[in-house]
Amino acid sequence: MIFLDYEEIMEKLNNSRQKLCETLDALEDPSILSRRHFIHPVFKEMLLIEWVRSLYLHEQRHIKQINEIINGFK
Repeated sequence: MIFLDYEEIMEKLNNSRQKLCETLDALEDPSILSRRHFIHPVFKEMLLIEWVRSLYLHEQRHIKQINEIINGFK
C-alpha cells in the first residue's frame, strides 16, 4: 500500500485539475462536450459536459474524504 502525505495528495489533485483545464482549453470545438457521451458506472449515460460540470462536486467529495482520513489519525 502506498501512503502519501497531505501535500502530495493535494499536489496530485491540483496537477490533475490543471491537465483537465489544459485539455478543455485546447478543444477546437467545445460544443463537442454537449454532443458526446460516455457510460458512467453509477449514473449511466452522461454527456461530457455533464461530467465536466460534476467534477467540482466529485473533487470536493474526495477532499472531504482526505480530511476525514487525516483527522482520523490525529
